[in-house]
Amino acid sequence: MPTTKSIVNFYEPITGEPQEVTLDASNRLLLPKRLLDLAGIDKEICMSGQDKKIEIWSQEVYDSNGIDEEEFGLLAEKLLGNVDNEK
Repeated sequence: MPTTKSIVNFYEPITGEPQEVTLDASNRLLLPKRLLDLAGIDKEICMSGQDKKIEIWSQEVYDSNGIDEEEFGLLAEKLLGNVDNEK
């Protein structure tokens, strides 16, 4: 959960109030323009499962925020310890 005031100020307009969305005649999810603008989405999107929710990102932003395999391995080891599954 966000802890600094600036992060909270950024997330509240996006996550602070539920937004009703509907499906069109072709069963596509119609996202409110306000949320698309806040997320900087103007073209392709990426959907990412996060625990009990789905995040919708601009594909360009999502791709630029990723970490490579080596960084991920180092982060996993730092957070989870050196897990050895071979016993």
